[in-house]
This record gives sequence, structure tokens and C-alpha cells, in this order.
Amino acid sequence: MNRFNYILPIIVTTMLLLCQCIQAQNTCGISISSSRNSICSGDTVMLNASGASTYQWIQAASTLSDTTTANPLAFPQQTTTYLLRATTSNGCSAIDSITINVLPQPRLRVTNDTTICANSQITLTATGAATYVWRNANNTVISNSEIALVSPFNTERFTLTATASNGCIANDTVTVTVTAPVNFRLQVSNNNICVGDSVTLRADGGERYQWLENGNAIPFNTTNTLRVAPTSASIYKVIIGAPRCNIEDTLTTTITVQRLPVASITKSKDIDCITNTTRLTANGGIAYRWQPTTPNGTVVRTPSIQVQPSITTTYYVEVINSGGCTIRDSITVKVDFSVGESTFEVANAFTPNGDGLNDCFGLKYWGGVTALQFDIFNRWAQVVFSTQNPSNCWDGTLKGVKQPSGTYIYSIKAQSACKGTVIRQGNLVLIR
Repeated sequence: MNRFNYILPIIVTTMLLLCQCIQAQNTCGISISSSRNSICSGDTVMLNASGASTYQWIQAASTLSDTTTANPLAFPQQTTTYLLRATTSNGCSAIDSITINVLPQPRLRVTNDTTICANSQITLTATGAATYVWRNANNTVISNSEIALVSPFNTERFTLTATASNGCIANDTVTVTVTAPVNFRLQVSNNNICVGDSVTLRADGGERYQWLENGNAIPFNTTNTLRVAPTSASIYKVIIGAPRCNIEDTLTTTITVQRLPVASITKSKDIDCITNTTRLTANGGIAYRWQPTTPNGTVVRTPSIQVQPSITTTYYVEVINSGGCTIRDSITVKVDFSVGESTFEVANAFTPNGDGLNDCFGLKYWGGVTALQFDIFNRWAQVVFSTQNPSNCWDGTLKGVKQPSGTYIYSIKAQSACKGTVIRQGNLVLIR
């Protein structure tokens, strides 16, 4: 006997039993219903079974919240038939089913998030639905069509509620970012420069820039900065554009160029054993700044200075003209103590009578004295004159009172750049 002769009676018997079960649904008193037989994609619906003591959902169980409860939540992604095997308390079992239809959501195509300029407007659009409702950030309806014309003052999010012909609803949002008002600016680091100086021009507020110098376009420079070094007064313009706002403007500035000073510097002499100071004189400006500084550290700002270097020294002067421009010049003062060595002689008499001849007793020809103590005494050993400055001399007075003719005593102790310590003492005759 063929083995299929055994299988056929089994299949027939099983089908008969299944039919008996299905037919027994009504006799068991089991029923299935739902709050909605049609839902939109992404929604949920509650299935409601009754009339039994135990329940087992045996199809599409992965889209149910519970497979052994009478009232599970269903969340099908497509139209789905759910099968339920239920058994009453008296042992009557039955299988029943319910189909949930899943309707597609609207397939919306909505304006992307965008940016606009202040005081401008934009049209928001949507397609893919039957009806549309646009709302602003305050939830106020601003349009009931597929387009909405908006002009927000500040960045704002707009909400769209769209309904398809099948009743399904989709929501979307569009954020419109509002940029700050366009404010074109042109700044110059210095509008008044000197020949040889450079200056930076900076433009702001735009998206593209074109620079012009004296009416001629400057090639290969579309950035917002420009570095220039004009040799004469020049006019610079920048064309600033903001295409997204459809705005363009031209800003202008003038750079004035001042000439440099024509400076010179001279010296009265070099330094030797006879001459220990020299005068430096600069001209060509209205202000001057000398370097090195004076011995006490101050910066001399006069056109002429007197210096007393101990070694060969180069002096620098910055000459500033009325336009504020500066040029630097220099001069070297040579120091040679092998030239003009002094014998450090002292006179033995003088005549302070105001005739301009031999009116003052001093050390005029001693040359490079770096330290000094010079005193003169009368016959009673009273100090009538004292100084530490080799340029000073005695005019024959004491506190403004003319001293009488006669013999006086002098004492000199000096430090010379050429001979070291020099001491001289002796008598001096004052003749009137």
C-alpha cells in the first residue's frame, strides 16, 4: 500500500476538526471587536475579545502589546489579520479573527529650514496631502493652504498639520532663522600715514567684497581686508554685497600720505683732553628725540644737546615734522685722549672789572675734567668760592658783594680723563 494512503485520512480528519472548531465559535459565545477597524500608519488600536476565560493570540503576535490578554494594543505597520484561540470555562474552544486596515500617512514634501534677512519674507510650501493648516510660534493659524507667506522679525518655528484624503494626519515644522540687519562697515587703522608706512582697511557686514584704489579694481582680493602702502594721497572704495538679502553698497575712505622730514645733524667738535664736551644739533623738524638718554635717564627732546662721552659714542635722533612723520639720523662723537693733552695751568691774578678780559678766575683750559673740588679762601681762611663744576669760575664776589683787592688762596683737586688726579694749590691776586 502506498504511504500517501495513510497521510490523506489524517489531513482530512484534521481539516474536519478545524472546521468543527471554527463552526463552534458561535456556540462558545466568543466575539472579537476593535475601537477602529482602520488606522493610520504609526497609530495603535485596542482589540477587544470577550466570552472566554483564556485567550491566545496566534498570528502577528509581534505587533501586539500582549498575546494572552483579551484586550491587547495592536500597532500593525500594514493591514493585518489577527487570529485568536479562546477557551471558555466549560472547556469550549474556538478560533476567531479580526482584520485591521492600515492607511498610509500623507507623504509630505515641506520647505526645509531656512535663513532670511531681517525685514524680508519667505514662502513656505507643502505638498502630498489634501488639506493643510499652518501655525506660527504662538499657535495662531496663518494659512489653510499648501503655502504660507511669512515675515518673522526674529527666528521662529512654523508648524504644519496636513491631512490626507483617507483622514490620516502628518505634522512637520519649518524653522526660519532671521539674521541680524545688514550693517556694512569700513574701518581704517590710520587715515593719515607717512611715506613708507602701510595701513589696513577692513570691511564687515557682507558676503563678498571688491576693492578699488583710485577708481581701479584691485585684482585677486575678494576678502574683507586690504593692506596698502600708498606713496601719495589715495581714495579707496569697497563694494560690499549681501546676495542673500539682495543688498549692495559702496563705502569710501581717503588715505593721506605725509612726507618724511629732511633732517640733518651736526656736532661742534670731537672729544680730547682739552675738549670734554660737545654740542649736537639736529634740524628739519618741529620735535626731536635723542638716544642714548642723558646720564639721569631722561629723554632729551630739544634740537640741540650737549654731551660728554668717555668713549667714542654714536648718538641717534628722531626728527618729527609737522605731519607727525619721523626719520632717524645719527652722528658719532669720537673720543681721543691722546690729543690736546692739558698742562693744567692756573692763573695767578685776575681783574674782575667788567671789561670782558680776565674777569673770572677758573679752569677754562683744563679740558676733560670728570670730577672736581675747587675752593678759594681769603686771608682769614674764609671760603669765598667753592664749586664742583669745571665750567664755573669766581667773579670776585661773595654773596653778591665785591671782595677787596688782595691775595687769596686756591685749592684744586680734579680728576682728569687724560692724567688721572690733578692737584693744584697756590696764591691768587685779585686786582681792581
